[in-house]
Amino acid sequence: ISVPLSFYTGLGRASKDAIMVRGSEYLEAMNNLSTIVFDKTGTLTSGDFKIDDILFSGISKEEGLKLIGTLESYSNHPIANVLSSEFKDYVSKDDITDIIEVAGLGVKAKYQGKDVYCGGTKVLSLYNLKPLKEYDLGTVVYLIYDSKVVIQVELRDNIREETYASIKYLREKNVRCYMLTGDKEGVANDVATSLSLDGYEAECLPENKIDHLKEFIKTKGKGNIAYIGDGLNDAPSLKLSDIGIAMGPDSSEAAKEAADVVILKNDLSLIKNLYKIAKFTHFIAFMNIIFALSIKFITMILVSLNLLSFLGSYIIIAGLLADTGVTLLCILNTIRIRKMKV
Repeated sequence: ISVPLSFYTGLGRASKDAIMVRGSEYLEAMNNLSTIVFDKTGTLTSGDFKIDDILFSGISKEEGLKLIGTLESYSNHPIANVLSSEFKDYVSKDDITDIIEVAGLGVKAKYQGKDVYCGGTKVLSLYNLKPLKEYDLGTVVYLIYDSKVVIQVELRDNIREETYASIKYLREKNVRCYMLTGDKEGVANDVATSLSLDGYEAECLPENKIDHLKEFIKTKGKGNIAYIGDGLNDAPSLKLSDIGIAMGPDSSEAAKEAADVVILKNDLSLIKNLYKIAKFTHFIAFMNIIFALSIKFITMILVSLNLLSFLGSYIIIAGLLADTGVTLLCILNTIRIRKMKV
């Protein structure tokens, strides 16, 4: 009774911290965590992008902002949300048709009969183009029209304040921390260095993340691998990992559906809380097992050696204490999980 009760209580304790766990098996899996893989944008970083620079080439400002604002309004990516919100006054579907989002690349459409594409660095390689200006840091979005770069927007994103302490805590617990991101090498290296991550891979498409995750799984050893992300593109990785964790209330519906754990606050320190709750829940369950079996075993020996004969007809009390009494004590011990402070 006390073992499943321990895990049910652990699930309830996690929910108090706005951490929704789909089942006790995932709480137990967190106890054996060996590797955790992070998406960058909206997970390690705040996802609160600010426009730092914008360049135009061969297109008027009004026409360019109309295209980039309209196309990005068809995507749920954090960067797209910033751009569509920033240029919402220019949004218009006049002469824009066939708008579709391409996973890992961006949004494409037809404008006045010509192709228009809005996305990151990967879009440049599709057309074999060079940027209007090179940036060492920052995330860059390009608008390509008629096979030419007509707009280039540089945005900056900051690492969450709580990320530093969370990563430090996990690494102190011998949990390896990696990052997979679609951002360019310079941005990825800056974040990985600042957080002292064990490794990273930059310029990843969704299928690249899957490939890297499969490599982690092959070499994981006895421990479990968790993946944390929030976007539509993270859904396959969340499903593939031992523990998929959707980060934040603004996670895409696909990410929440694929995840085993959903964190309902934009607070990465809750990963640390979840790890502590999983560890303590496992400890209490193990303690209950050892305590219950030990008492029963000792009682069996005492009875078999006739060492309780002095109790006479009251020997039934020993049986009640070894059974119902132990159960009650284990249940009381389990309440410690609900009362634990993280």
